[in-house]
Amino acid sequence: MIWEKKEIEGKQVKALAKKYNIDLLVASIVMRRNLNKGQSLCFFLENDIRFLHNPFLFSEMEEAVERINLAVLNGEAIFVFGDRDVDGITATVLLVRLLRERGAKVLWGLPEGDDSYGLSRELIDSIAEKNVSLLVSVDCGISNIDEIEYAGEKGIDTIVVDHHNPHEYLPEACAVINPKVEESGYPFKDLCGCAVTSKVVWALHFSRTRYYGIPIFLLHIKPANESYVIDMVRLVNLVERDRIRENVVPGVVSFEKTRLFRFCEGNDVYVYREENQKKQLAVVFGDTFTPNIFDIEPLITKIFPALKDNSLYKIQEKSRIAFYADRQSEEIDVFASLFISYVIKSEKTLSVDYCNDMDLVALGTLGDIMPLVDENRIFVKLGLSVLNKTKRRGLREILFRNSLCGKELDSKDVSWYVTPVINASGRMGEPEKAAQMLLTDDEKESEELAAYIIKLNDKRKNLGEEVWGKVIPGAKRCFEETEEKFIYVSGTSIHRGITGIIASRLSKFFKVPALVVALLEKRAVGSIRSTLNVNAKEFLHSFGDLLTDFGGHDLAGGFTMGLDKMERFESRFQEVVKEMEPVRRREDVVTVDAELPTGYLTPDIWSVIEFFKPYGEGNPPLVFLTREVAIRSCEVIGRREQVHLKLLFEAGKYKWPAVFWNSADRVGRDFSEGDSVDIVYNISKNYYQQTETIRLNILDIKKNTSP
Repeated sequence: MIWEKKEIEGKQVKALAKKYNIDLLVASIVMRRNLNKGQSLCFFLENDIRFLHNPFLFSEMEEAVERINLAVLNGEAIFVFGDRDVDGITATVLLVRLLRERGAKVLWGLPEGDDSYGLSRELIDSIAEKNVSLLVSVDCGISNIDEIEYAGEKGIDTIVVDHHNPHEYLPEACAVINPKVEESGYPFKDLCGCAVTSKVVWALHFSRTRYYGIPIFLLHIKPANESYVIDMVRLVNLVERDRIRENVVPGVVSFEKTRLFRFCEGNDVYVYREENQKKQLAVVFGDTFTPNIFDIEPLITKIFPALKDNSLYKIQEKSRIAFYADRQSEEIDVFASLFISYVIKSEKTLSVDYCNDMDLVALGTLGDIMPLVDENRIFVKLGLSVLNKTKRRGLREILFRNSLCGKELDSKDVSWYVTPVINASGRMGEPEKAAQMLLTDDEKESEELAAYIIKLNDKRKNLGEEVWGKVIPGAKRCFEETEEKFIYVSGTSIHRGITGIIASRLSKFFKVPALVVALLEKRAVGSIRSTLNVNAKEFLHSFGDLLTDFGGHDLAGGFTMGLDKMERFESRFQEVVKEMEPVRRREDVVTVDAELPTGYLTPDIWSVIEFFKPYGEGNPPLVFLTREVAIRSCEVIGRREQVHLKLLFEAGKYKWPAVFWNSADRVGRDFSEGDSVDIVYNISKNYYQQTETIRLNILDIKKNTSP
């Protein structure tokens, strides 16, 4: 294994640590992970919803909100349709609960049994019979162009809320809310389906405030030598839509002759500290300044009392939002961020109620393995906080059965013990059971449903092991036949609900893309899990004329097709793979985040681990390197096979328990008990019999050769 550590400038590390008031070790890791820009580091330092991107940045969000509100107002039947995985289930639950709270006539559905992913003509026909006039697809729909056109012919409007990669053409829907659409207007593309749905939910909350759809004009004037600088910003739904700056010499021009007049003509204007602002405006314009002025300071300082008696200039020095800006902020920027923060904090639905649903968003984000960067970090941090004290009885039951009650949950706990259980209900063809578990307020029903889907998960595990044993010989043959480029397996014994799991396992095992196809009675259902050298969605495009439907992300996708197309599909697969470049293999590389001398390897290191939480896709656990540690004990362990190592290291004043998975064969060959060695490792907490200990998870060991 190759150990790599990026070289960084010490001066830059010190400057970064000083600017953001962070530890030097933390600053060095931030530099190595290229997180040193304010907009990136912000999401590691903050967990407040004020730092989330505004949902109305989506170019068609207002259209979605207006159509949903109209349906609720008119008592129209609304049908919410999601996907069968944890992301689709949580997205469905999130929107259905809100619509129920609004008193809407709402129905919902998920793909059951062997149903295809996404919308179908059969689904459209069935909801048309129920007089549904508005269909909202969540975590699906972006590729259902024909089905949405068919819904329109049936008199059903459609709103698509999705995050999958779009095809060349978009469906003719009332609104498409998808960050991966090129013209979406949204600044962050890697949201899960539930997170995108949460954006719609927040926008619906906002639409019931007095600020919805109303242009808000903010003004700030300040002296500049012999003139005055006047800044104005226009906000619509808390999104800055326009701004203007005028440099005006007192007494030279009336207000009506400036661009400012045309900018805000006929509208009221908000200022901060009215008395001061009015005096300066009077100096510049006399009595020609015509807009009505409203002072927002009393309202803002009521929500944020620490700001009382501070000017915008003083607040600017303390502003967290301005702190992370990539450009020099002005007082008008601080005013705008204050106004936005005031509205969010003063409206309970935009802050408290919205945060209470972050557990669902965190489940969707972690379940769909979205990168834990940008606002996904805030979603997951807030969501874990909600999960730790969840009021959802079904989730409590799942936590209880996995001995997680009372433990402070982290992303790994959720990814290992919670999302797989919810996913299992969909994989086994009964996603409605998990959705109902999250929707019901009946304690007995939720606990019974939780117990049921836990059993489904056990069944899924057993099925996965059984199928794995059947497909691995064919996978090895395919690996050789494709010159170690690709894995393809198919069969009637493969359950359609575990194609993704098997594909993922094969891809990790062989380190190449893997395609797994379940052959059903009338059609084939497949999943692809890819590697960085092959785009899954583009790969499936090569078979577009053969597939009934397909979609996905860069590294994962799914599809269906008729059994009569299988022979042509397999023939073309051979042709496509033959033209692919061979996978370049090299020795495994571990990227080291920091080298810790033995004197720095103390229990205090846990504060550094905490800073970078939550860990996951796009933000892997920290990797440390420490040299010249002594192996004090070494024991071979394992439940089924004795293939793992339990070690005890001595580093400076402390002894550290450690595990080294699948490495028992290295004892006596690469190192032995009593040796001085160099190690690369992660650090985690181990819970056993309600006792918590810090443990090293060894990634590699090299015998120290220093004299």
